[in-house]
Amino acid sequence: MKNVRVTFTIPEGAKELRCGESYDFYIAPISEVGICVSNEDDEILFEDDNFFINPARSIASYQDAVEYPDDEESAATLKELKEMQATSSYKNTPPFLKSVIDKLPMSEEDFCLSLLEGATKEEGGVIEMELSMGDGDDEPLEATFEIELSDDEEFNPDKLDYLNFDCETLEAKGCANILNRAFCDGDSVLMNFIKYGDTFYGNIGDDDGFSCGCNVVDTEEVNCDSTAFPSAE
Repeated sequence: MKNVRVTFTIPEGAKELRCGESYDFYIAPISEVGICVSNEDDEILFEDDNFFINPARSIASYQDAVEYPDDEESAATLKELKEMQATSSYKNTPPFLKSVIDKLPMSEEDFCLSLLEGATKEEGGVIEMELSMGDGDDEPLEATFEIELSDDEEFNPDKLDYLNFDCETLEAKGCANILNRAFCDGDSVLMNFIKYGDTFYGNIGDDDGFSCGCNVVDTEEVNCDSTAFPSAE
């Protein structure tokens, strides 16, 4: 097996959801990003300054698949989810993320709430959001991941996938309102993790202080010490 490093240069419009000292969620718009893939010898294997983040489907798709079971696409969606959960590499998914994914299908808002609850309940092993930025405050942010390939495997950008949220902002109060604004204001991708093939990988890198600014347009803070989140209804 070999490791390759995948670095995304994130465009303006990024958001951060901060949960005290426990966890920072990083939400980026679905748009063109820069991507650079290199091996352990820093040899560039793939590079594209106009790479478009293209999730296979949004979290809501799983909910829709249950609501419309007779639809051919619904059957394919649920089959894909079950096949992913059955793979041996799925066991390497971070425990709290795996526990949330195993609850699918659920609405995107419920998924966001469960994701936040799962991260704050985790004792140790939670992959903290780590981002790096350039020397100047106006430099773009980078999100880096290290993925594993077999020795004879070439990196294939078509195998990349992301946790994608595509839902309308709902009328909500308190923590749920913050979650709606952070996760669901337009087509969004959670960049704490990427999926390559059937394996999720957590973000790595030097944490130079995401809240310092750069091109981040919105930073929300929520008290995540309690899992008693208000209802969004």
